Amino acid sequence: MLRLHALLRAAFAQGVRWGLLDRNPADRATPPRANRPEIKPPVVEDVLRVIDRAAAFRNPENALEFRLLAATGCRRGEVCGLQWRDFDFDSEPVRVLIRRAMLEIEKKLIVQDTKTHAVRSVGLDEETSEMLRLHRARAAELGLASGIPPAPEDFVFRKTPGTSEPLPLDRIGQAWGRYCKELGVKARLHDLRHLQASMLLDAGEAVTVVAARLGHRGTSTTLKVYSHLMPGADIEQRRSSGLP
Repeated sequence: MLRLHALLRAAFAQGVRWGLLDRNPADRATPPRANRPEIKPPVVEDVLRVIDRAAAFRNPENALEFRLLAATGCRRGEVCGLQWRDFDFDSEPVRVLIRRAMLEIEKKLIVQDTKTHAVRSVGLDEETSEMLRLHRARAAELGLASGIPPAPEDFVFRKTPGTSEPLPLDRIGQAWGRYCKELGVKARLHDLRHLQASMLLDAGEAVTVVAARLGHRGTSTTLKVYSHLMPGADIEQRRSSGLP
């Protein structure tokens, strides 16, 4: 019903622009409330099983891609848009600047800002940092062997090793789905983002910290999606809305 209301509102708006209507009747209607299903983060052990499975295959990059998604809570397009210059390897542990994302339109990859047009700095855990260092060493070795020295603006994950094309977005999703099917794990790739949020909330992190790490525009989005995972979230929501 919510989509139907939006469709009718857009159609009536076009009628107003064409002069067929004086006003948009849908503006006077109250759209139905969207029923947002409660987020159920995947089990950590299941996610680790998928990552280990991916690491054991001939393309271990998948394991690092999954690990980054779970460890940072970033979006799939943001992982595909990562470049080596985004990482601070002198920091312990490694930190990453998430400042761009890949968007696929008609099978063409386009580099753009993040969804909220904001840059955020995210710290990585030690194991993810070590996996990233090993991947960088392999990429440098491959680049030197092909006569193309690695550069800071190189994409971390590429469509084909030794090329400059970034990894297509659907490659990660397809790999994740394949490994989950083999292991009997029921989880979507996007659920790795929810896993990071739930782990932060379980650790007692403030909603402002979770919102910043996930790249939400504000805490209201975080509360709307993850309030059922937060003890006392109803109180926080009232405070954020100005209610006593």
